[in-house]
Amino acid sequence: MGLGRLESDDALFLFTDGAQDARDSHGAFFPLATALTGAAADGPLSSQGVVGRISAALRHHTRGTPPDDIALLVLRNGRSAHLGARGTAGTTTTHPQTTTAP
Repeated sequence: MGLGRLESDDALFLFTDGAQDARDSHGAFFPLATALTGAAADGPLSSQGVVGRISAALRHHTRGTPPDDIALLVLRNGRSAHLGARGTAGTTTTHPQTTTAP
């Protein structure tokens, strides 16, 4: 199995099973794929915006707090297409940004 990579402006949405298993008062599952499509199409794509829209849709669907724990994460490559990344044959950025880990 090979590792993929996020191209410029690509995003990856990760979630726990509590998101797709959330049910309304009639027992209908949360339409995660439909909600995600709408959240991604609703304005400029931002990680916080997508997570916020999905969270709001989940709360609306379950009429409050879903009964199971839910984790949502969006990873987005916001780098310009012309910038290279480590491990690729592309050019590297001329203004590297330091990262810190807690």
